[in-house]
Amino acid sequence: MNCKHRRLFQANNRRYQYFFGLSAQRIKTLPFLERFIPQALIVACICLSPQIANGASIVDQINNIIEQHAHQAASRAHPNVLAKNIQVSPAPLHPTLTAKTCQDLSFQQQGQRVVGRLTGKLSCNEPNWSAYVTYEVAVFDDIVVTSEAISRGATLQSSQLTTRRADVGLLKTGYFKNINDVVGFTARRTLKPGLVVTNYIAEPPYLVEKGDWVTIVSGTGAIKVTATGEALNSGRYGEQITIRNLSSKEKIKAWIIKKGTVSTRKSAI
Repeated sequence: MNCKHRRLFQANNRRYQYFFGLSAQRIKTLPFLERFIPQALIVACICLSPQIANGASIVDQINNIIEQHAHQAASRAHPNVLAKNIQVSPAPLHPTLTAKTCQDLSFQQQGQRVVGRLTGKLSCNEPNWSAYVTYEVAVFDDIVVTSEAISRGATLQSSQLTTRRADVGLLKTGYFKNINDVVGFTARRTLKPGLVVTNYIAEPPYLVEKGDWVTIVSGTGAIKVTATGEALNSGRYGEQITIRNLSSKEKIKAWIIKKGTVSTRKSAI
């Protein structure tokens, strides 16, 4: 029955007109109902909708477990970063997921990365269901950057460096937090202002120069033996160089552990 015929039927039907008039008179006797019936119906729909109620609780539950896991993983990877500098941003959940409920929810990250755009698996035992979700993790810290152009081969000075806040999770080659840690480094190439200082663009100074006399430390624990040797090549901290023992004239390999001191044990680094 189309709309036109329906209206004609209603207008010519005496029983319909009787009940319609009766209901209209009833509402007029209660004027406040006429004003608030639409709003009351909307509120009732919201309160009685289990899907909306359960969706709000599961959203909080999912976001909480994602943030907790992400904070712990990022803190382990960046132990020197304050917890407040770790930001976790869960992606909006699919509507089918917000309609679910769970009494025992668990979470497992997919992959080894702890920063950037990540994926995790949600698992529920009661009722039994699972789903994949995405989220982003950013880790902010103060890092050392160049404040002016630096020529290749130049020694880095404190006046040429500054610090700025950045997402260190995006820095694949490492970074330095303190300016004093890189003062004295040598630029491997020409550096532009604002460049993040790493071991790839600046190398630490030599702790031992070729021809220097150095102290050779050998032995373990409380039993250590020292001798004097001559460095046959230059080197930096942690590097292995050749040393000539001045007493025995024997050539040995040793690792630089500090300025003017080498060790025959790599574990001393």
